[in-house]
Amino acid sequence: MNPMRRLILLMAVLAGCLTAWADRGGFHYTDIMVEAVVHENNVWEVKEVLTVDFTESRHGIYRYIPWKFWLNHRVDGSEEPVRFNYISDIENVTVDHYAFNTETDDNGNLVIRIGDADREVTGLHTYVIHYTYTYHNDRRPNGDYLFHTILGTDFAEPIDHFSFRVQFDKPLPNDIADRLKVYSGEFGNEQNVIDLQMQVTPTVIEGQTDHVPPYHGLTLYAPLPEGYYTGVLSCNYLWHYLFLGITVFLILAIVVCLLLNRRPHVTKSIEFYPPEDISSAEVGTIIDSSVDIIDIASLIPWLAGKGYLKIKEVGKDDLQLTKVKDLPLQAPKYQRLMMQLFFKNTDVVLMKSLGEQPSAVSNIIKTLDGSFKGERKLSTLRWPAMFYLLLCIFATLTLGTNSVEATFYAPSIFLAVAFFGIPYALCLFFRLFRSNSDLLRGMLSRLIGIVVTAVIMAAFCATFCCFFIPYGAPMSAAMVAVMFAVCFLLGEFIGQFNVDTPYRTEMMGRLLGFKEFIETAEHGRLQGLQADDPHYFYTILPYAMVFGLSKKWSNLFKDIDVEKPDWYDARTPLLGYALTNHMVNSLCSSVSHAITTISHDSSSHGHGGGGFSGGGGGGGGGGSW
Repeated sequence: MNPMRRLILLMAVLAGCLTAWADRGGFHYTDIMVEAVVHENNVWEVKEVLTVDFTESRHGIYRYIPWKFWLNHRVDGSEEPVRFNYISDIENVTVDHYAFNTETDDNGNLVIRIGDADREVTGLHTYVIHYTYTYHNDRRPNGDYLFHTILGTDFAEPIDHFSFRVQFDKPLPNDIADRLKVYSGEFGNEQNVIDLQMQVTPTVIEGQTDHVPPYHGLTLYAPLPEGYYTGVLSCNYLWHYLFLGITVFLILAIVVCLLLNRRPHVTKSIEFYPPEDISSAEVGTIIDSSVDIIDIASLIPWLAGKGYLKIKEVGKDDLQLTKVKDLPLQAPKYQRLMMQLFFKNTDVVLMKSLGEQPSAVSNIIKTLDGSFKGERKLSTLRWPAMFYLLLCIFATLTLGTNSVEATFYAPSIFLAVAFFGIPYALCLFFRLFRSNSDLLRGMLSRLIGIVVTAVIMAAFCATFCCFFIPYGAPMSAAMVAVMFAVCFLLGEFIGQFNVDTPYRTEMMGRLLGFKEFIETAEHGRLQGLQADDPHYFYTILPYAMVFGLSKKWSNLFKDIDVEKPDWYDARTPLLGYALTNHMVNSLCSSVSHAITTISHDSSSHGHGGGGFSGGGGGGGGGGSW
């Protein structure tokens, strides 16, 4: 027995144990008779007669019948069988002379509960159950089959006598006796271990036996010529094709909008100074439309350069801040909050002594981000971006209804959401978030991002295609892969609809030029600027920090004389490049580390082809209650 079959058998045994445990017992079956009429559309009209001897008082019995099953077929000359998943309809349930109700349990069974909750019975009782069992299209191109469990393997009590009679409206092939295989015994058994007396003709298969042990069932299997069944019910794919049509429309609509839409062009102009009245933190926010820790950290040397505070190195990786004067009343709120963070109750503070104040830093970030509104708003999302949200929804529904079991089969929808909907939505939000910094990133950086995202989506796609697309589904694995690829490629362009406002477009032109100057400034030009303004190096340093170019900025002044600023006191006396290099290394790392520590919240923690007995349609089991 292969490992998969063993696993199935183990699960069945466990399920049987659980069923037996839930059953109240106190009875046994003196006789079970099953009669069925099989129509040419593979609809079974079933009658079950269960004679039960209650040795203890019980309300009645219950009978449960699986409505989903699977079978292995070899198709297209394949050496390995392909697993076909099936769902059948169980309808028109009636019980003669007894009250009953039906429900569907979590294991894919129709449960028929017979008896009265207000009354108990003892002794012999006969229950006659009628129902219609409808098989759907088998999706098998080279043949039909008979595969039905006459007696399920989940009857936990012995059966004194069992008999069955299956009549076929359309005669079976004349050699049906040779084609027919009978599997009996516990679930998964591939032999016939029950001593059956059988008669097989093209129109009737019947048999009987005595003394059926608990958890022993009986399954009939026979390959039949293709076309034996006619008019078999097929899955209704109306919703699937409707969702597919909407998905294709949305793809075309996005393509058209991308062709017609253009993000505003940014004209870069070389700048030697940052825009007036804009702090380094605001510059850091403008360049990527988000407030980062480095943006907040750069405010410390920026405020010092403006004469509001002084910085002194004390100990290893610690700075002492001293307030020199208050900010003017018209200063932006985020700057006042920054000064309050340091100098709430004192004019001198060690940054390491501030501890963790995540709410204070969060408030600064929120206030800074909120200052970009009205005419200073940075970007706006154009309405065609909504097509992406709709595409995510309808592409997921298309994949989720690509099922051969039922149009709205919950597991298929769940798998489509897990392997397409959620990953695709995350990719869209990531690209939308990153689109504001596209102008700052080089082609290599973008290419790496695309490759990483493509690999992740390909992994989800491969898993979905290899394991969750049943044979005969409307969309093949290749078509599903095409949908994944098209949606992913379109997702890479969602940033085209996150349009910069005129304010950011103008500012980005100046800031990109300013950034390029910091990266490529000529020695002679810097020497002249420094000579005209002795504070030039320190004025630009906070902006170099938010551009990620502080080390580069320091190296450009290797051969340029820079005086020590009056607002910075190093632990050791240094001059020239030694001073600027040390200051950049110490200052940038210390303030960034300090702000990161202050914004941290350590109180937050994570939380942690053949058949077998019990296969085919029908079957199930029963018990008392």
